[in-house]
Amino acid sequence: MIELFSLDRVQKTPGKFDRKKLAWMNGEYIRKATPDRLVDAFHSFNQVTDFPLKKATDAQLRELLAMYQERMATLAEMAENSRFFFEEPAYDAKAVDKHIKNNNGVDYLKQIHALLTPVTDWTAAGLAAPMEAMLAIGSAESGKRGAAAQPLRVALSGGPVSPPMTETVVLLGREKTLERIARFL
Repeated sequence: MIELFSLDRVQKTPGKFDRKKLAWMNGEYIRKATPDRLVDAFHSFNQVTDFPLKKATDAQLRELLAMYQERMATLAEMAENSRFFFEEPAYDAKAVDKHIKNNNGVDYLKQIHALLTPVTDWTAAGLAAPMEAMLAIGSAESGKRGAAAQPLRVALSGGPVSPPMTETVVLLGREKTLERIARFL
């Protein structure tokens, strides 16, 4: 290091700690990491934090990573965003007003509940047809294909942002999904 050091390369401006750049770099490493490496990282993370993600099995962690790995910058971000899978969500009042109380949200939830209740194969394949029908409901009534998805997203996650709905519904499970929809009905 002494041989490589030169005062000619020292600049007048001081070094700057850039949190945005650090988060971006961290996200790049997360996206390139293997699922095994990230599961190990979450085990370490869970030892020093108190997120509900501690309740996740390795299989659940892998499913969450499949949903979040491409969009997260930190482990804490995924832990916070996936909180609703392990505990009752805190509902965003603005999202509830916008997507459930208005814009036919309750009607959409009634129709979605009716579509999902008879489903016994609670897998992505088993839910494909009902989820496609849900998108068609929104398209037929409002002209927007995802119009019915937003009330469902708010009912399940508490807010207007979540992973893709089919994956969310599968991981959340039949009982929790139907229970959370019923809460708004």
